[in-house]
Amino acid sequence: MHCFHTTALRRLWVFVIAFSELGRFFISTSSCTWPVPPDPTEGVQRVLIVANPQIPAVGNSYSGRNALIQFIVGLNLRKAWMAAKRKRPDALIFLGDMVHNWRADISQTEYQASLNRFHGIFNVPSAVPTYHVAGDYGVGPGHMPTDTPDLRHAQLRYKTSFGPLNQHVQLANHSLVLVDAVGLAAARREHPDSVPHELEELRFMHSQFTRDRRELPVVLFTHMPLYRPDGSDCGPLREKGRTFGHKNMSSPDTSRLLLETFQPSLIFSGDDHDYCAYTHPAPSHASEITVKSISMATGGRRAGFHLLSLAPAAPPAHRPCTLPDPHAVYLRVYLPLLVLTIAIAGYMGATGQGTVIVAAHGHAWVEMRPLEEGGYAEAKEDDGATDSVILWRSRVPGGMRRVLRDLGSIAWPPAALYVCIVVFFFW
Repeated sequence: MHCFHTTALRRLWVFVIAFSELGRFFISTSSCTWPVPPDPTEGVQRVLIVANPQIPAVGNSYSGRNALIQFIVGLNLRKAWMAAKRKRPDALIFLGDMVHNWRADISQTEYQASLNRFHGIFNVPSAVPTYHVAGDYGVGPGHMPTDTPDLRHAQLRYKTSFGPLNQHVQLANHSLVLVDAVGLAAARREHPDSVPHELEELRFMHSQFTRDRRELPVVLFTHMPLYRPDGSDCGPLREKGRTFGHKNMSSPDTSRLLLETFQPSLIFSGDDHDYCAYTHPAPSHASEITVKSISMATGGRRAGFHLLSLAPAAPPAHRPCTLPDPHAVYLRVYLPLLVLTIAIAGYMGATGQGTVIVAAHGHAWVEMRPLEEGGYAEAKEDDGATDSVILWRSRVPGGMRRVLRDLGSIAWPPAALYVCIVVFFFW
């Protein structure tokens, strides 16, 4: 049996780690439920939207960050995906940048290793249809020339791994249009007076879906946000302040082309890493939601994802979900608790109130506290006690050794729990 302060600190650490590493994720996602479309009917489809996972690429990611930081980023991504996957979506859409710093010229070995890491973290159930929007980490930034060997090679690898750069999906009587905004921006820059053939093909697929029936509502998905003036209001949920200041967005010309071509009622974009709700001016009046990144390593304090509910005869309903702040856990919970633990162990060691042992005292068990001159004495008296038999006796170690022994006694159960959590997520 250990003394009170050791046992109390040990139990406190176990509770704090269990709650911080697992409980907070379950609580945050349990409180974020699927939105319900107005006048819902049968056939509601639920779509989970994930933006900018940016998992660390093998051999080429997060330069300057040590292995511990990369490990923490990977662990938090796995916990974030566990929380998001509990929503049990009918479909899943990634808004680009699946892997961080996936350059067009990386080797095939590094590319395949990074791809395996991505699928290892985001283990999507086979029954859930999954769609990917192309981002600049994957097919190259929009300022790259469109007709270079590196870019063509990057696009071929992307299509082999994730599917077409531009896609059209019909879901719950809605037309979902997934656009390669990065490639479109590059094509429009080089040929401003022509419409890229990929966009013409997408427009043709959209017309085929809507032929011989009433026009389907369109939901547009793009990695790059559509153009809006600097300082546009993003609403109160944005961490970086209410105004939008992201520079990597589609040009006014490209944005106008997309809005006029597909006339979406709702747009989802990524790349900015933070939430933004914006309504485009007339004649579009389309609402655009820039989805928070699901990664803790993209500049925001809280990661997140987005829920979209589609009903056949109702407007779309959507809702953002935010995840716990991992920075606060490490800086405001673990660090102060570590300082408190060391301070208490140091005080107990300095005053000789640290380690205790167990002794048989008649038919009862009692605590034996160390004496400075060596040996142990009973910590409490029992009026009915008879003879005491010391089960273990040794000279009391020095103050620092006693503190280290107490810290080790406190640390091993929570450390074992943390290792079990890591093994569970990385297994």
